[in-house]
Parts: sequence; structure tokens; C-alpha cells
Amino acid sequence: MANQIKTNLFQPDYCFIPDTFSQLADVTHISSIENTEELLQKFCKHSHPEILCCITVYNEPAEALLYSLVGIKNNINYLVSTGNSSLASQITICIIFDGRNKMSASTATLIKDLNLYDPEKVEPRAGVHVFNTRLDNKKLKQCLDRVTSSVMSDKYATSVYRTAQRYEGMNLSNYIEEENENKEQVLPRVLLCIKEHNAGKLNSHWWFFMLFSRSLSPKYCIQMDAGTVPTAGCIHSLWLHMEQHQNVAGTASFTFTPKPRRLWNMLSNWQSAYFSVEKVLTFPAEVAAGYLSILPGQLSMLRWKALYPQQSEQFVKEGQGFPLKGYFRGLKKLSLIESNMFLAEDRIIGFEIVTNSSHGWKIAFVPSAVVITDVCSSLSELLQQRRRWINSVFTVQLWMSLQCFKYLRNSSIKLNDKFRFLTASTYHFLTALFTWFYPATIYASVILIYIYTKSILEIHFQPFTSIIDLSFIIEICSLTFILIFAKLYKTGL
Repeated sequence: MANQIKTNLFQPDYCFIPDTFSQLADVTHISSIENTEELLQKFCKHSHPEILCCITVYNEPAEALLYSLVGIKNNINYLVSTGNSSLASQITICIIFDGRNKMSASTATLIKDLNLYDPEKVEPRAGVHVFNTRLDNKKLKQCLDRVTSSVMSDKYATSVYRTAQRYEGMNLSNYIEEENENKEQVLPRVLLCIKEHNAGKLNSHWWFFMLFSRSLSPKYCIQMDAGTVPTAGCIHSLWLHMEQHQNVAGTASFTFTPKPRRLWNMLSNWQSAYFSVEKVLTFPAEVAAGYLSILPGQLSMLRWKALYPQQSEQFVKEGQGFPLKGYFRGLKKLSLIESNMFLAEDRIIGFEIVTNSSHGWKIAFVPSAVVITDVCSSLSELLQQRRRWINSVFTVQLWMSLQCFKYLRNSSIKLNDKFRFLTASTYHFLTALFTWFYPATIYASVILIYIYTKSILEIHFQPFTSIIDLSFIIEICSLTFILIFAKLYKTGL
């Protein structure tokens, strides 16, 4: 009998959601998802996890998803080793694929090998496919050994994994438990959600928050990207900080990138330096100013009570006290300003939490929660990412300054929270002002260097002034070309 139970434990159960409902994706139709919510509650056996972890996947290779799962399992084993077995057993993993036809062939093979996915059970008329099973330790270790020993594995995902190994000082595969009846084991529940059609990352978050989180009612939610590897103790550090600070609605992790192997690889070196400066200087400065403007998509933890208060049912139509309504307005038709804001949606959700409640929620930064993520592998990809981030940051900072007056007029908000938000708004407005004039300062510095150099050469080296004129023209043309090239990110240059 015991063997029978153990065998069936890793066989995925299946349910599907009709295509007509999957195209709804509108938080104002909460009554429309009640039947589906009841179905999921029965499907998940009415479990209420402490932490519900969401991994969003698009077309990433199998290595990216595998290393993320290994990182989460590593954190679960860390909790067991530190005497937090009850917390470890209350972690549920939710993997959401953005389009069944968009997933890579290697990833489809991986989830089948892990017994997370059974293509024979797929209902072709469904809009969303949901599988419910447990993560098999033995199969996870077999897949990990096979991928790490393969010479064809994705080099960028593998570099993230190797960085996590060096950071922890040991092989992550050592954490994967062998089947041993004398050893306490935690087999995390895995909910695999595959959307039939590609609808974007924000739509995937809609499914996670408005359906899975609302059905399971976790205490905390984690959102992370496939390919991000949380180091041992990362989840525990985020959870512990939120347990100790009940006014914290979200926590941001400390993001590392793989160390560049070559000094002349400017693409990797620049991105590595950017992440380091952001986490060492920008994040602490924003926290000191009173408001951390981003909950990183790489990995962050959110308090479900702050996202979805008990009174959300009555406030959902007014949008008052309901942060998710403002967050998911990005799924509708947007104005020009809002379109730029939602280019990086991870800057919206924190702002909605802070401004849509009189609770006085804060966003915190936890440096001890370290995650390893990959960097852009090509110049075109980097330009796409940076244009999206810069446009979004600048627009959100201006929008935040405009919303400041509305926030200060709210009589239900405490005076110290108003002062903190005013300080943060001033800081972000000055930052936006600097961003606006930054290109002009570059041009001005080039012109000043040109004028100063030419004035010296005209006195001592008259024949070389024409060369200076030519170099100045080349510099201005190059700078203009770079700025134009950054705007042509959609062309795939």
C-alpha cells in the first residue's frame, strides 16, 4: 500500500479552464472566476501554503527552468537543515508558461521527464492547462546531472548556475536529497499552468495573483523569472524579514550576475557593474529616502494581505484599497504615458501597494537574500532592455510626483507616512530631472573638451587644429548614432 501511494504521488493530476474564460483577464469580473476558483481549491485539496512561488516562463531553455527549480529545492533543504521543516513543507511552486506553442522543445522534454506534464491529458479546446503533482527529488537530480554534463547546455544559464555554486562554496546538486527513508524529506507541490496562447508576462501575473493566489490564499507570494537561481537561505531571509516587520508589504532581493570571464567583454562587464551599483548605491538610497521604487522581477516576495485585503471584494469596482486593480490596468488599452510606465511593470506594483492603502506599507531591501541572474547576451537585446527600463523609470518617477498631491490630501493616511512619501517623491523627482538632462550633459562635456583642447592647440600646435575639428565631428556623429540606434530596438539590429 505504501509503495502504491508513493508511486501515485508523482503522477500529475490535470484540469483545464475553458478558452472563453482564459481571455477574460479582468479584475473587475471577480464574480466570473468564483467557479474556477472553487475548482482549483478542490484540485489543490484546499491547501493554504505559507509561500506560493511563481516562476514565469516564455521560451527559455530547459537549463533556465531546471536551475531555478534546483535553487528553490536548495532553499527548501536549507530550511529543513536549520530546523524549519514546517515552513519548508508549506512552500508551493507555481510554474506559468506563456503560450504552449512558445515553450522550447528542451523545456517541454524537461517537464515531462520531471513528471510535471503529461501531454496526453491535454484538452485541445482548453484555454489554460493546469497540472498538479509533487517534485520528485530523484528525477530532479537525474535531470541536473544530465544537463550539467552535457556539452550542448545553454552557456548563459549554466554560467548562472556555476556562479551560484561558487557563491555557496559547494555543488548545488549535493543539496538534492537521495531517496532515503531514514531521512526527512520535503516534496514540494508543483502547479504547472500552461496558457494555450501567448498573452505576455503581465497576463501570467494575472493568472498567478487573481486565480492561484486568490484560490490558495498564501501568506506570502514570490515572483521570479525562469533562469534566476536563489542561493541557499534566500527565501528564508526574505520570509524572516517580513515576519519581523509586519508593516513591510514587499521585499527585494540582492541580484548578482555571473562574473565576466574576459576584461575586454564590455557587454558583460558593464551589466555586472550596473547591477552592483544599483544594489549597493541606488537601492539603499531609495530606502533611505522612504520608498524603494522597484520589486525586481528576478525575485521578490510580496505579502498577500497587502496585495489583496479582505475588503477587496467591495472595493474592487472603485479601485480603492485594491493594488492589483491598478497593477492589471496594463492589460487594457493604455495612454502614451501609461504604455511607457508598463514597459517595466515591476515598478508599478510597489507603488500601487504603497498608495492604495492607509496601512502605511513599506517596500524593503534585504541584502542577505542573494539571487544569481543572467545578463543580456547581445547588444540588440541590451538596447531593448535598457530602453524599456529607462523609459519606464523616467515615466514612473514623473507620475509618482504628480500622484504625490493626491496622496497627501488623503485624510486617512498618517502624518509620518505622508512625510516619508513626500521625501521619496522629492528624491525621485530630482532623479528624473537628472535623467532628463543627462544626454545634454554628455553633449556639453564633449563640446567643452573640444573648445578647451582647440584653444590650447591653436597657441602651440596650429597645424593640428583641423584634426581636432574632425575628431569632434566624429564624436558627435557617433554619439548621435548610438542614441538613434537605441531607439531602433524593435528592428533587431
